[in-house]
Amino acid sequence: MDKKEELTKQFMMVDMNEIGISTDEKPIIGTQGLAPCVGFILHNVIHKRAIVGHISTDTLISEYNMSMFRINLIELLY
Repeated sequence: MDKKEELTKQFMMVDMNEIGISTDEKPIIGTQGLAPCVGFILHNVIHKRAIVGHISTDTLISEYNMSMFRINLIELLY
């Protein structure tokens, strides 16, 4: 297996309106095409984990969806 195939198997793609957490099997995590979306990365150096979020501005503007986003993020963190 070449290096590109090896890295591809370790990569997790977070799509729009998703939040993902890296794992031992998929330690490389990212997203693409953020404009005009909002993205964030939270990284825990001690546990070697990252949370990546990619949220469309339409979804973020809605009060209901913003509340749900906060609840989902808190659930993922704990």
